[in-house]
Amino acid sequence: MRLIKAVALIVLAGMIIGEPWASGLVVSEYGVHVYGTEKADSFSAVAVAPNGDIILGGQSSYLGIPLPWLVRVDRYGNIIWSRVYKFNRTVYRGKISALAVGKDGSIIAGGTIEESDTRELFVMKLDENGTVQWSYQYDVGDMSMLRSLGEDDNGNIVVTGFSPNIQEIIILKLNPYGNVIWSKKLNCGATGIFHAAKVRPDGEILLAYVRESDLILTKLRSNGLVSWAKVYKGVLFGDVSGIDEDENGLIVSGSTIDGNVWVMQTDPSGNLKWVNVYSTPNNDEAVGVASSNGGIFIVASSYNSTAAETWVFETDASGEVSRSALYSQGIPSSVSGDYGKLLVAGTTVKFNSFRGSDGILMSLPLNGAVIDGGKPNEPAVFKPTNKVEVSNTTLSTEFTPIKAKPLNPLPKNVCLTVPVILKISPPVSEGYPGSVYVDGNYTSPAFSKVHLSLCPGEHELVVKRSGYFDYVSTINVVPGWENVLTIKLSKKPEQKGKLLIDSTPEGAAVYINGTLMGITPLNLTLTPGKYSIRVTKGGYIEYSTEVYLPKNGSIEIKAKLQQTGTKTSSTTTTATTSTGESVSQTTHSTTSTPTTTETGNSPTSTSKKGGGGICGPALIVALALAPLLWRHRS
Repeated sequence: MRLIKAVALIVLAGMIIGEPWASGLVVSEYGVHVYGTEKADSFSAVAVAPNGDIILGGQSSYLGIPLPWLVRVDRYGNIIWSRVYKFNRTVYRGKISALAVGKDGSIIAGGTIEESDTRELFVMKLDENGTVQWSYQYDVGDMSMLRSLGEDDNGNIVVTGFSPNIQEIIILKLNPYGNVIWSKKLNCGATGIFHAAKVRPDGEILLAYVRESDLILTKLRSNGLVSWAKVYKGVLFGDVSGIDEDENGLIVSGSTIDGNVWVMQTDPSGNLKWVNVYSTPNNDEAVGVASSNGGIFIVASSYNSTAAETWVFETDASGEVSRSALYSQGIPSSVSGDYGKLLVAGTTVKFNSFRGSDGILMSLPLNGAVIDGGKPNEPAVFKPTNKVEVSNTTLSTEFTPIKAKPLNPLPKNVCLTVPVILKISPPVSEGYPGSVYVDGNYTSPAFSKVHLSLCPGEHELVVKRSGYFDYVSTINVVPGWENVLTIKLSKKPEQKGKLLIDSTPEGAAVYINGTLMGITPLNLTLTPGKYSIRVTKGGYIEYSTEVYLPKNGSIEIKAKLQQTGTKTSSTTTTATTSTGESVSQTTHSTTSTPTTTETGNSPTSTSKKGGGGICGPALIVALALAPLLWRHRS
């Protein structure tokens, strides 16, 4: 069997693949990357290590239940490790919702774990390899959820959370080993679901939330006491999604009640500089804000009844839009502008027709270049700064008891698979489509379009289809967006035989299976099989036979035609195949003998077959002896 061997070049959407492709590595820092298993997976947090590695956190159902999930990739998106963290208790659900990277390169991950009737905060510290150094569960009561965390220059960790049923924001300060330094609650007068916080290097905390469509912005000292607080009225503030600061002051972003995005800049003391509202024709919901490279980057989801997109836009220091683009690959959840590029983490359901949801990472350049999958847009801008009223407000925090319990999460390595799409031609017209084998294992029928989920790296791919040569290829599956491989199967040449028919005399008509095929001498190339052959010529007896034409063989038939009126005879021909195999056929012919009888004046020609009788001299002798025989009897 002939095999077609190839090394498949897989083209990644949004990636520029260079020489290291041969080892299955991505070499472009920018693009859209998808990470997941065949189960439901999602990202909700992203952070950057000092060496440029990217840490992603979220939730994976790899083990059958949704558990906290961490992934570390290099600056190009190549996977370094991926793990879920299973708790040896009755925990049935968990999620990482906030990340930070310590000065020493350690990873600080926080989120929520759920048992049958409780939901509590947890924080764990890991080394750069994902090994847990310590982990604690913090019971703050009444189904609490973690919203943000950060580290100060002393290695202390600040965590904020909330309870959907209580109008309080919970604030914890932990030492570098997870022990509680202090715990406070801020009575915010509204459910604290939609709040944002940022830990400054000196340990101070910037905190923003919405109360009855008004924005509250406050700064807490490192001991948790309120330094100042302001309230902003005049915009239909719906929620707060992010807070950051740059050399010009504080930047806060969120969504309006009527489905737009607002961004506000204040000085370091909270005095308003400007606030703008930005919108697309869709419903827009802010995800976060990041200040980097002199610009302000805002990430939002933009959605309607049929689709959801990621909206990324940049403003200058005065709030004027400098760049804006929509990306259709997924729904964002978190943003980071550290270390010279914009990172957006979220979820995509692009491939849920053959696998669950996936985590998605968008790595975007800060120069505003739109990568593949994006389309520039021009948002509408409304500037209500002059209508916004700013005033001081009184806030206070108070002590709240916290119960910290050690956790013992068990890390489990996760093989992250990449969506691989095979486009196989020609299309299947009828019959079984064939088979696809990966690494020797049957995977799927060989339809025109095949969806696979494969781990990154080399795989042996074989496509089999009846009537075609096997396609055999060593493919390198590259982490990133979907890997698309176009396969064109080569049809095997038909295995035909040759039928050579001649006659004596020549010029006889040849019928094969009842169809006139030509005049002798005749050379035909036919598919293997059984054939009925007739050779006819006027004035000659018809010759007929049946033969079986073998694959890649040949049969020669020489028919000696007999004139009508000759004796009955039979003709035997010998056919020889190209392999030397002899095949014999015997053909019977029927001979007719003409006689004439006279009726009146009209002679009639009739035919009699082989009959006996008395004629000629025998009849004369019989007539002469008849009188003698008669006398003898008398």
